[in-house]
Amino acid sequence: MAPGDLPALLASEKAIIQGFSGLIAQLKAAGFHHSKLDSYSATILDEANGIGLISGTATRYKDAAESEILQTFGFTYTLRKTDAGWKIISGIIHDTATANALEGKTKMGASHLSISD
Repeated sequence: MAPGDLPALLASEKAIIQGFSGLIAQLKAAGFHHSKLDSYSATILDEANGIGLISGTATRYKDAAESEILQTFGFTYTLRKTDAGWKIISGIIHDTATANALEGKTKMGASHLSISD
């Protein structure tokens, strides 16, 4: 998924698996090595129900030395706090110019976030 791609509704576990499998295949075909979180801001919207947002920028690299950039993008995720920690329940990949829109809002500490590729 890249900025400008139209949103897709992944309404079932099977659709989610197929969607992410397709994304991983596209990234590998383009030479993807790893991603790195560049910046983010986060806020808790509803503490009683464990609902939050995180917005930021990340870079996808083609090599371990991070000398060859595949893509830089903005992202915004809706989060839900569970017994196992914060989980992504929806996400949007967008232009970096609109990332970090939550800057200056009440923050969630990085120690509370557990986001992995």
